[in-house]
Amino acid sequence: MNYSLLSDIMETSNPRNYSITPIDPEDMPRGISKHGSIRIAYHELVKLFGEPVHKSALGTNCEWFIKITETDKFGSEEYYVCIYDINEDDDTKAEDIEEWNVGSKNGYAYLVLAGIVNKHSNPR
Repeated sequence: MNYSLLSDIMETSNPRNYSITPIDPEDMPRGISKHGSIRIAYHELVKLFGEPVHKSALGTNCEWFIKITETDKFGSEEYYVCIYDINEDDDTKAEDIEEWNVGSKNGYAYLVLAGIVNKHSNPR
């Protein structure tokens, strides 16, 4: 799926604004599962979402826990996403990872995050 095209369609039919808030892991709702992945460099994730939580007990190098608030002419919705890697090799540094998993409660939250990352990576 071309996320840029999806973003263009969404913007023209009903403009949306997004606010991004890093949150504590304890504030993530239950029921988060992997919905996809994104390709972005570690340093770009830090620019977008701030410093990650490092060395999870779940076998990751680092994770970002994020609340995205989407506002449009009809109101607002909150989506929760987690960006993480799977650390299968203890020697892998987070700074070297370029493909990240995205966990969320639904596929739409993943698409919103992918659109934000795409827009950051490919500004117009």
